[in-house]
Amino acid sequence: MRNPGRSAWQVDVTWAAALLAWAAIVVATLAGSAARATAPDLGPALQAALLDAAFVELDAAPALVPGTPDVALTDPFEPLPGAGVLAPLADLEALDVSAVRARVARALADARMQGAGWLEGVSDATLAAELRALDAAVLRPLAEAELRRALYPLGVDDGSRAADWATQAQQNPGQPVQPIVGVFVRLPVDQVRGAGPLLVGERVVAGLTDVLLEGGRSAAEAALANAALSAALASALDGPLPAAWRSALDAALRARDAVVQERLSALRDAAADRAPAPDPAGGLPTPADLADATPEEARAATLVALAERGYEGGASALGAVLADPAARARVDRAAWAFDAASEAAHGRYRLWTGVLGVVGLLLLVIAAVAAVGVARAWVPGLAIVAAALPLWALARAVVERTAATALPGDVAGVGAVAGVAAWGSWLVATVGDVVADAVLWVPLGVAALGAALVAIAVLITVVGWVRPQRRSRF
Repeated sequence: MRNPGRSAWQVDVTWAAALLAWAAIVVATLAGSAARATAPDLGPALQAALLDAAFVELDAAPALVPGTPDVALTDPFEPLPGAGVLAPLADLEALDVSAVRARVARALADARMQGAGWLEGVSDATLAAELRALDAAVLRPLAEAELRRALYPLGVDDGSRAADWATQAQQNPGQPVQPIVGVFVRLPVDQVRGAGPLLVGERVVAGLTDVLLEGGRSAAEAALANAALSAALASALDGPLPAAWRSALDAALRARDAVVQERLSALRDAAADRAPAPDPAGGLPTPADLADATPEEARAATLVALAERGYEGGASALGAVLADPAARARVDRAAWAFDAASEAAHGRYRLWTGVLGVVGLLLLVIAAVAAVGVARAWVPGLAIVAAALPLWALARAVVERTAATALPGDVAGVGAVAGVAAWGSWLVATVGDVVADAVLWVPLGVAALGAALVAIAVLITVVGWVRPQRRSRF
């Protein structure tokens, strides 16, 4: 029942302010828990737990990029180490990461147009392997698609240019035949006999693509003896195909943006005669450091060193020092988690904790001023307890439920839903082993503050009940 001495607006202000304070305290408590979990004493350990989860299927330590040697200015210089693409020193100040990526992509696309030896200048073995995989999965299909687009309208796929391959087969038994006039691409007889014009055209274009990728542009042009076909091929090789290759290469090279940025910074420092920036791989264990360690010890030492790097710079810093594309892909897929556990995220959590904590405190003051009597203590106290105690209970229940979770089995064996639930529980348990004890104190401490205010209100009420009433003198 409302106090007769209070107006309706005072009652509304009290409960509205208390409700808004409850919401602010809930978010502030969550932000405070996140800030505690990512504090400098826990953040690297949390990063190590995330890395252990990301590389749970790897028995050995993930491969790291080798440390960068001292930068020596040369003219021209190599903006992406190991790519074999040089740039004049005069361009150093104007170059940025995207410009370097575009320049390397253009150079590699031009080299690919010259034939099979396009990777001879790439000295980085990891980069060369990635480019070979890209060539098989992307560059070749792009080349075949552009050649089809250029040559099909000229009759390569409709039989109008069909050659007398049957006579060729009779004259040269067992030898490949040329199924299309003007295109010196030969196919085994069994790939032509019984095949329709479209299928024959596809196989001829695939063969011409092989000629282009093995022998280069000159070999592909020499394989055509018709002026119209030659003009169409030249048009494709001058425009659409290299443009498509450059886009694919540019996208593939984005994974090395951090390396390029570090390289440009070091070169500019050297040009200005300043101390070079720290090596992105500096401080990480080298193969020599781990030579005497067991695989388990090497893995643990590597993850601890990577965790320090991830805490300082997030997922991008981890990607810059991981040499294995598969390992980088795992980190990229969970980039949000590594970034959320970084030092920068810790600063954001602290800011939100402070801002929302102040907002909640001001709202509680308003609620207390609008209240009367002991409600000035128990209304703010109840709002604080209602905000923090459920969070503590929920976090404790989750930690206790997943504390004994073992490594889950294959998702294919247990089903998608059960597999996701099992892996989620395992990940929560893995992270909880690191941060649970420290993080649980945040909502518990906030709840204790609210409980103290409620206890004060109860104490005041009890004292008011048992205190003897003073008798009036009159």
